Amino acid sequence: MAQKNSSLFFGGTVLFVYFSAIAVLTMVLIPGQNYLFLLFLFATNIFVGSSASRYVDEKLALRLQEAMRESMIDPRTGLNSKRYLSRRILEEMHHVERNPGHRFSLVIFELKGLKAYLETLGDEGRQVDKMRHLTALLLRHLRVADVASCIDDERFVILTRQHGESRRIMVERLKPVFEEIEAEVEGWGPLKKIDLQIRAVEYPGEQAFVEKFLEANEEVA
Repeated sequence: MAQKNSSLFFGGTVLFVYFSAIAVLTMVLIPGQNYLFLLFLFATNIFVGSSASRYVDEKLALRLQEAMRESMIDPRTGLNSKRYLSRRILEEMHHVERNPGHRFSLVIFELKGLKAYLETLGDEGRQVDKMRHLTALLLRHLRVADVASCIDDERFVILTRQHGESRRIMVERLKPVFEEIEAEVEGWGPLKKIDLQIRAVEYPGEQAFVEKFLEANEEVA
């Protein structure tokens, strides 16, 4: 990505130097009495150079937006990336510092045995298809404001602000979804039973756990 941005910047610089050189050369070669023609050429060069620079800037902005979108989504699961989850947890922690009444929860659903099953599939494409299918089941039951991520192909982590829904209610709402996922995986073929484990923590009530979780899973851009 850095190489592409450097190329765009270099291209814009080359265009600017090129049109500046044309303007200077025009001023040197054309006699002074033809100042109207000279002014026209100079204005044309400025317009073309400005348009080219604007085009380069727009391309650069689009590339940056694409890079941001790619860093927010995990291509394997289609859920939010660990990097984005880490950033949102930090944002919520800072929000609590500024607003003592604010709270948020992390709800962790761990499907022990899922990763081992995926590895038996061998082909990466088949693994991605299975994960995408499972995460599609989950996404249908999340609120718009919820942030969901998958860690190590087994732990699904959901960050939720407590706006009218406590962590207990959220666990009760989502537990049937993960039980459905658990049953579906076991129906795909012979494998040991998937063990569903649930942990729900609240910040700042269980601040130490959240900080330890963040430290263990944070991805630095």
